[in-house]
Amino acid sequence: MKFGNDIIDRQIYESSRLVSNKRFFKKVFTDKEFRFIENSSDANLTAMSLWALKESAYKAISRQKSDIFFAYKQFEVNLANKQIYYQDCVLQADLIVAKKFVHGICREANHSYCLHAKVDSKYSLQRCIPYSSYQGKEQEKMSLESFLVREQAKFLLCQMSGNLAAKELHIAREKDDLGKIKPPHIEMKNKQKIPISLSHHGDFFASLVILPKE
Repeated sequence: MKFGNDIIDRQIYESSRLVSNKRFFKKVFTDKEFRFIENSSDANLTAMSLWALKESAYKAISRQKSDIFFAYKQFEVNLANKQIYYQDCVLQADLIVAKKFVHGICREANHSYCLHAKVDSKYSLQRCIPYSSYQGKEQEKMSLESFLVREQAKFLLCQMSGNLAAKELHIAREKDDLGKIKPPHIEMKNKQKIPISLSHHGDFFASLVILPKE
């Protein structure tokens, strides 16, 4: 199952120099995407949306191709028909544009899974996840942000199932033969593995969990 998500903190993006950097735009966007940006009523928001979807598509494809390189222009987003193209693969795109963030989600068009997404601010996560839970994770070279987004995914799965406890779940940081971090999954007490997608940027965290349709 190919799926991925990416979140962008609008305040950080809009205060960066990338907002008015057409040279950067031409480097990462295809000619069609660049024309779409120029013809849109809000070029910066459109560029932000395209970038979030490109990132989510890269995460989706890399779930099955671990040696893939993020060649920006190989991922072409069509916002009009909500599709993302990569070589011979077509992914369905979903976009949430909020006042403070942009959240891009992509998945295979035909699938037999239910996707569940959750977005939280850093402040809201830190209120419900005690800092003491993070102590000791520094030794695993895990940043606070990486820890928080993993806890967020666990809580999301618990909400979906209704009969799980977050402390019974584990998200491993595994590497492939090339030393590259594998796409994340939640390992349950019975060793069942639930694929997930994680993203954090600035003040926002996003998790995507998939479960088979009943």
